[in-house]
Parts: sequence; C-alpha cells; structure tokens
Amino acid sequence: MSARRVTKIFILLVFMMLSFSLRQHFVRAADHLKISGTKCTECHDDLIKKKIVHPPAAAGCDTCHEYTEKGESAEVKLAAKGNELCFICHSEMQEAMKGKKFTHPPIVDLGCVTCHSPHSTDHAPLLKVGITQLCLSCHRMPTGSQSSVSTGKVTIFPSTTIPGNYPNKAKKVLIDSSYMGHPYANHPVSGVPEPKKKGKEMSCVSCHEAHFGNSVKMFKKDLVGQDLCVSCH
Repeated sequence: MSARRVTKIFILLVFMMLSFSLRQHFVRAADHLKISGTKCTECHDDLIKKKIVHPPAAAGCDTCHEYTEKGESAEVKLAAKGNELCFICHSEMQEAMKGKKFTHPPIVDLGCVTCHSPHSTDHAPLLKVGITQLCLSCHRMPTGSQSSVSTGKVTIFPSTTIPGNYPNKAKKVLIDSSYMGHPYANHPVSGVPEPKKKGKEMSCVSCHEAHFGNSVKMFKKDLVGQDLCVSCH
C-alpha cells in the first residue's frame, strides 16, 4: 500500500472520529425539535418517573443542562464537566474528601453518576440499583462460567457501562447466592437486619464507607480490626 493511500485512510479515520465526537454534543435541529417554550419532559419524561427524583431534575432540566440554538443546529450540554457539576451543590462532599487519605477510585476515575442517578431512581440515596448489587457489580468474585472482561465496555447495571477492564481493579470478595461469606464464612452481607440499627438492613455500607476514609479499606468511622467487629457484636 502506497504512503499516499495510507495518508488518505488516516485522514478519513480522523474525520470519522471527529464527526462522531461532535455528534455527542451537537444535534441537528432537523433531527431534534426546537424546544423553545416546550418542556424537555414532553419527550424525556421517563427520566423522572421513578420513586426518588433528584431535586435539581425536578426543578428543571436547565438546572444542569444548557441548550442553545445556532441557525439549523442545536447544542445540549452539561453546565459543568463531570463531578464539578455535582460539586456545585454538593460542595460539602468535595471538602470532606480533601481531608481523607483514601477516596473510592470510581469517584475520581468514572464520576459520581456511575453509581448515582442524576435524574430519578427507586433506590436511596439516588443509587442506580440497590447498594449491595451496586457494590458487588465490581467487587464480587467471578464464579463458574463468569469471566472478567479486559477490553471494550461492560454493562454493570442497566444504562451504565464502564471500561471493560475496570472491575478487574477492584478487590474481590467471595459471596454465595444468599449473600453470605464476607468477611468470613457465614457472615451476612445483605438480607438481615443490622444488629444495632433498628429498621436498617445489612449491606456493604454497614462496614465500609462508600466515598472516602482514612483506612485503605474505608471502614466505617475509620475503625480497624476487632474495633470494627465489636461495634456490632
């Protein structure tokens, strides 16, 4: 293959990549109806139909999204990038994070909306799925025919995909089908009441912080060893 032909193919590939990238941000007005004087939820009402609605989403889409029209093109984008958008309201989380030694890697690597829904959900606190299912989507030890993915994208729960090799980075725990087995055999992870919290069910966050902490395993209240165990037993 001649050098000239290789150059042409390279330019074509770059053009295709740029076109795809721009399509993520710019929508032709012919394809996307102009929404002046129209509510976004007339088309996207499914985003706020679940039990728990994120207050900014309830207040209006333009709390977080910006919409502009220029001639025949329309642009819809976030008011800020990634976690910076979340921290506009949740600045206390950003400040608390600065004072801790360890931060849960997905917060930094993937962003808040990997685990939390920015619109609505059936799981408090705005989690996309139940807390145990959410944690085990990365931390459960693959068994039987299950295998890890090292390339492309992997769907960890509906509407959420992450890099295929990302779950491989997480420390794995061996949990059976009845959610028993961590941190030792016959210890429940879910499905039973918390010993000292009336009305609350046992889950991963009974022992671990979800966002940040001063111990490498992010134990609650920075407790370690038996101090953590006797906080319940």
